[in-house]
Amino acid sequence: MCFKPIEEIDRTITFLSRFGGIDIIVRRPMVLNFDLDTQLIPRVELLKELSGGDEDATGTVLRKLPAILSYSVEHTRDHVELLRSFAGLTDPQIFRIFQVFPNVVSASKERKLYPRIDFLKQCGLNSDEIFKFLTKAPLFLGLSYEDNLMHKLVFLVKIGFGYKTKELIVALGAVTRTSCENLQKVIGLFFSYGLSSADILAMSKKHPQILQYSYGSLQEKMEYLIEEMDRDVGELLAFPAFLGYKLDDRIKHRYEVRKKIIGKGMSLNKLLSVSADRFSAGRKKNPILD
Repeated sequence: MCFKPIEEIDRTITFLSRFGGIDIIVRRPMVLNFDLDTQLIPRVELLKELSGGDEDATGTVLRKLPAILSYSVEHTRDHVELLRSFAGLTDPQIFRIFQVFPNVVSASKERKLYPRIDFLKQCGLNSDEIFKFLTKAPLFLGLSYEDNLMHKLVFLVKIGFGYKTKELIVALGAVTRTSCENLQKVIGLFFSYGLSSADILAMSKKHPQILQYSYGSLQEKMEYLIEEMDRDVGELLAFPAFLGYKLDDRIKHRYEVRKKIIGKGMSLNKLLSVSADRFSAGRKKNPILD
């Protein structure tokens, strides 16, 4: 509930309207309780300055996480300064991280930001590589180490990733998007089909996303590959990206179409990676399909 005079509320709404104010207020009504001159304006201006003066981009961040306005200028500036000085990021890079993961401002500097950036540096990442990693896997900054990241690191090292290597970081970035339980089940699924740790390592180096896919989805695709397409599971070593395509819309559809032309012996890569236009054009050249 807001007890401010109506004039002050109007001033606040007018100011925030430049940044999509209604959406911000609806999602975070308590912003109306903040003092406009000493709290809201300085906090918004800090983000705007970081964006290079881009009000639209600043508004995007505010609408994505209105709670960011609850943090003092000093708090946010301390986080920005750590990303500047320790990670070596530029202001545009820092703002981009705020865009994809505004909750970076809620991550503890001492318990999360500093030790995790330090870990990335120990793994050999330079500033640009740190930026690319954090924009692709921003949850790395927010997940619990003890309850999440530590267990995933153990799984990755067990299948053969070298500790504190860039390859480990790429794989870790992929598995930030999945649960520990799903990751364990996915690795177990690969083992159940006769793949070794070395095989899983080779596949995940080529296509790290295989470690983040849903266990149930992977199981269906592997069953279809072996039972319906009559292929060997070892073919995944050459083309692990097979596991990333939609089963019904891409894999089954294209397989059934091409099987009528050339039978079952076809390259998985050529079958799935060619664009929809090229695939359709190839089909039109074979009137037997119509």
